[in-house]
Formats: sequence, C-alpha cells, structure tokens
Amino acid sequence: MKMGSFSLRALAYHVLAVLAGTVYGAQVCPLLTRMPSWTLGLTIFLPLAAAFFLRGPAERLAVAPAPPLRRAARQFRMELTLFTLAGLASALGLLPLFGPPFLESGMKLAVGLFTVGVFASLDLALSRERAVIEEARRGLAAHALPTRLTPMTRTVSLAAVLILLLVTVIIMLVLVRDMGLIALQGPAPESAAAFTRSVILEVAVVIAVLLVLGINLVFSYARNLRLLFAIETDILESVSRGDLSRLVPVTTNNELGVIAGHT
Repeated sequence: MKMGSFSLRALAYHVLAVLAGTVYGAQVCPLLTRMPSWTLGLTIFLPLAAAFFLRGPAERLAVAPAPPLRRAARQFRMELTLFTLAGLASALGLLPLFGPPFLESGMKLAVGLFTVGVFASLDLALSRERAVIEEARRGLAAHALPTRLTPMTRTVSLAAVLILLLVTVIIMLVLVRDMGLIALQGPAPESAAAFTRSVILEVAVVIAVLLVLGINLVFSYARNLRLLFAIETDILESVSRGDLSRLVPVTTNNELGVIAGHT
C-alpha cells in the first residue's frame, strides 16, 4: 500500500526521533554512553515503530469521524499521546535490561522524545488543518460559525511557551552532563580547550536541529494562512464583480473562522 505525503511526513518524524534520541541519549547521561549504540537505538526504535503503526487505526477512530474544525486538534492530541507513550516505553525499556540506575537516564531520554513529539504533533496538526482547507477549496466545507472558539493568540502563545521550555530543558540537560564530566576529570589545562570546543559543538548541534524544526513549523503555519487568505480573496473578488452566490468556507475555529462565517 502506498503512503501519502501525510504518512511520509509522520514517518520522517519517527525516523528523526530514533536518530536524534540515540545521539541525544548519549549526550545527556554518561550511563547511556556506555551502552552500544545499536542497543540504545533498538530500545528507542521498537516503541516508536509500534506508535507509527498505531497511527492509522488511531486516525480512523479519533480523527476521521470528527467534525472538520476539530480534526487538527484531535490530530495533535493523538500524535502527542503516541510519542509520549513511545518515549515512556523507551525509558521503561531500559529498566529491565540494565536496572534501576538507568531509570533516570531513561526519563531524560523520554523528555527528548517528547520534545520531538511536540514538534511533530504541531506540524502534523497543521497538515491536517491544511487538508481541511484544501477540501474547502473543492467545495466540501460548512459555512456556519464555529461553535467553539479557540483564539489564535492563545494557541500560538501556548505553543511558543511550550517549545521554549522544552528547548531550555534539553540544552540544560546537555550542559549538566558536560559539567559533570568536567568535575570528574578535574582541571586539565591541556584538554580544556578541546573540551570547550566539544561542548560548544554539542550545544550548537542541538540548537541547529531544534531551530530547523521550529522554522519548519513557521513555514507550515504560514502556508495554511496563505491558503486561507487565497480562498477569502478569491471569493471577495467574485463579490466585487457582482457574484453574490459564493460564501467563504469556515475551515478553522479561531478568529479567521469567525470572519469567514460572517463573509
């Protein structure tokens, strides 16, 4: 069976979570550094693979039957739930294999996977919203006002605050691990410069990955806005030419949806 672009997008995030989790895990806890990379990667891969294959049934049960205006929110909750459960399963998977000392390391790993999950869930929710907008362009949309208003300012603010908190936590975990290594090694002037470069490189890589994910979200959100404005502009131009038969479809439950419902 062929996968659509939506499923490929989700697959890309799951692959990224496996790769980033394997590298990130060794950066935040010395105990995970002692594990073979393939063992850590497999511990992360199995729960994420299960989560990916559960997406299809979960979408059919929770997302597809929902009203169009609520599908994006349900998509977000579904994706984040699956990523969170996969992260916790990866953390708990270290416990029977390596014992209680790895539980703290596993929870740090779960935080990293949860962070990727937040970016993935937001992006896939925007993709779901984009699918609803595309349906509206084909005439498959309602014109009634949203029954439940979700202000854009609240949505954007909550997403921004959550991302900033998670980015801060991730960087702090990396730095704490590096500071711990410095304490264990003691002052060694001959290696201080090399170690400083290593720390800067680690933090720079983490910031670069998170920055790319953040920029992708911005472009995804902007793409949705562009589609919404294109639809409304097209209909308003028809009205200016005297065609009053067309109505702006309501495709979101925020202020833009209210404006569309009155247009």
